[in-house]
Amino acid sequence: MTAADYIASLEEPRRSEVQHLHHLIRRTAPDLDIVMLPNLIGYGPFRYRHATGREGDTARICVSSRKNYIAVYSWRWIRLRTGFRRRSAGWLVLRLRG
Repeated sequence: MTAADYIASLEEPRRSEVQHLHHLIRRTAPDLDIVMLPNLIGYGPFRYRHATGREGDTARICVSSRKNYIAVYSWRWIRLRTGFRRRSAGWLVLRLRG
């Protein structure tokens, strides 16, 4: 499945809203490659590894259409005072009134 397929599979008005977010991210961060994850459009794929040894694939920015909202997830690296780098995640939930 491609990002276009994922977006096309959504019903209106969600299709237009996710399409708008997709174009916004592509304009803002054109160097990030697109990767499809389960129920997510990912931008900037990378492999993560926890201290526990668990690892997996994700993307720096992800957009997902959920039942009642659109979620935008973001991963970033932060430098701690100790000099170690730590991965941090954040998300934005867009609840649309309709």
